[in-house]
Amino acid sequence: MKPNDTHIVYGVTGGIGAGKSEILRYISDHYDCRVLKADEVGRELMRKGRSVYKALLEGFGPEILLPDGEIDRTKLAEWIFSDPALQKKANEIEHPIIRDSIMRRIRRTKERHIFLEAALLKEGNLIPLCQEVIVVTADREVRVERLMASRGYTREKSLRVMDGQLQAEDFLRLADHVIDTGGSLPESYEKTRLLMAELGVPLKHDTV
Repeated sequence: MKPNDTHIVYGVTGGIGAGKSEILRYISDHYDCRVLKADEVGRELMRKGRSVYKALLEGFGPEILLPDGEIDRTKLAEWIFSDPALQKKANEIEHPIIRDSIMRRIRRTKERHIFLEAALLKEGNLIPLCQEVIVVTADREVRVERLMASRGYTREKSLRVMDGQLQAEDFLRLADHVIDTGGSLPESYEKTRLLMAELGVPLKHDTV
C-alpha cells in the first residue's frame, strides 16, 4: 500500500528515551489526527488467539506461554534479545503481520493526518506506508537520565538498551523532519507546533 489522496501518513521514530511518546501525546491532544503505535498493535495481536500469538506459538513452541496460555512477553523478550538469530526469527514472524494490520487501520481511519509511531520503522518495512518521516531525538545523556527517572533503569541498563537500537545518526538518515526534545517541554512543544503548521495539520475543532 502506498499513501493516497485520502490520508497523509507521517512515520514517527527515534531511539528509546528520545521523547516520542510525549510529542505524540501533545499531537494527539491538540491536533485533528490519528496516532497509531506499532508497539500497541503488536501487543494487541500477541494476545491469546490473535494472529501474532498463533504465529509465535507455531514458531517457538509452548515454552513461551504463561500458565494462563498468554505469551510471556518478558521471557520471550529476554530470550530473543540474547540471541540475534532468535531475534531475527521473531521479527520475521511479527513484522509482516503487524504491517498488514496497520495498513488495514490506515484504510479505516477517518482522519486525513495519521502519525505512525515505530522504533523499528525501517526494520518493520513501514517506511513505504509513510509520505514523510519525523525523527524525535535528544542527546544521549538526556536520554539516559530520562530512562533512569521514568523507568527506574540503571545507567548501565539504559546504555545497554540504547546501544541495542539504531544509533542517532542512523535514525537521522531516515528523517524528513527532526524534533529535538533535549530542551524543556515548552520548547519541545513549540518545535512541534511549528512543524504541525509546516505540515498543515489542523488543530482540533478547526476546519481544514
